[in-house]
This record gives sequence, C-alpha cells and structure tokens, in this order.
Amino acid sequence: MSRADLEAFKAKIDTTVARATGLVKQGVPKDQLMAQLKTTDLGWQLSFSGDQLDSFYAELSRTN
Repeated sequence: MSRADLEAFKAKIDTTVARATGLVKQGVPKDQLMAQLKTTDLGWQLSFSGDQLDSFYAELSRTN
C-alpha cells in the first residue's frame, strides 16, 4: 500500500465518520443509521453486526 493509498483510505474513513456524526446530530435513531448513511460514492457498502452498530453509534453520540 502506498502513502497515497493510505491517505485516500483515511479520507474515506473521515468522510464516513463525518456523515454518520451528522446523521446522529440530526437525531437519526440507531436502527435507521445504516439505511441513511450513504457511502456508495466512496465505493463502500457498510454492514455492521448488532454489537458493532451499538459501538459505532455510541462513539458517534459522544462526539455531539
């Protein structure tokens, strides 16, 4: 993996987290988050298990 690849990956993660955080701040409930989080333009299709989603949502909620 080159530095450019790593930087591109980090940018995608930052974008995903920013979008998800925005949805949480808008009051999107946990059970709706993945349906409303758009990542297809990033080439990603995310799928979290129940525990993973719980942890992700809790982390996003702490950033409010």
